[in-house]
Amino acid sequence: MNWHRQAELPFQLAHELSHIINGDPGDVCFYNATFTGKQSVEYRANVGAVKLLVPFYCQETNRENINLYNFEHAYQIPGYLSGVVREQVKEYYVGK
Repeated sequence: MNWHRQAELPFQLAHELSHIINGDPGDVCFYNATFTGKQSVEYRANVGAVKLLVPFYCQETNRENINLYNFEHAYQIPGYLSGVVREQVKEYYVGK
């Protein structure tokens, strides 16, 4: 795929899949919506993307080597989602 930042592709794909999973309408006006408002469609899709990606990271990484910064960097997760990443990784292991 010819994308200027290849490392962003898994997060972008997970984000778009989250829109589908959430049943979000495919209306173009959402592209102008705020990303950080916790009630926004885009924020919810970003949270959904983290939820989709955490199992892949945790399954590929020994528990003692889990590093939230490395996860965020590997998948190009925006910094404002650090709390979500922490919660989802914790939830992944609590559910095991």
